[in-house]
Amino acid sequence: MTLFGKLFHVGFDAILITALLAGIKRNTGLTVALEQVPNKEFRKLIQNYLEVGEYTFDFVVVFLGVSLGCETDFGSENVAHRSQLHNGMNVLRQRSSSFKRLR
Repeated sequence: MTLFGKLFHVGFDAILITALLAGIKRNTGLTVALEQVPNKEFRKLIQNYLEVGEYTFDFVVVFLGVSLGCETDFGSENVAHRSQLHNGMNVLRQRSSSFKRLR
């Protein structure tokens, strides 16, 4: 495997791990205890890494929620879930526009 291939693989794995952590946070409330990290700069780096996972998780949920091949099975809660997906799409639009401004 080339160096580029290895870097891509490691980067993709890192995004999968942080998206998994975001999913765990959303479903259970468990999260990384950042206040226990003594180094302020390392704490900020971890926080940014976890925010990438939140963004990735949001993107995947919204993408799957609006795609034709996926549906929700929440019964009477379906209306509230669709509203949540709509709000998630708005959040993604806001984040992507702020990301474009940073570049």
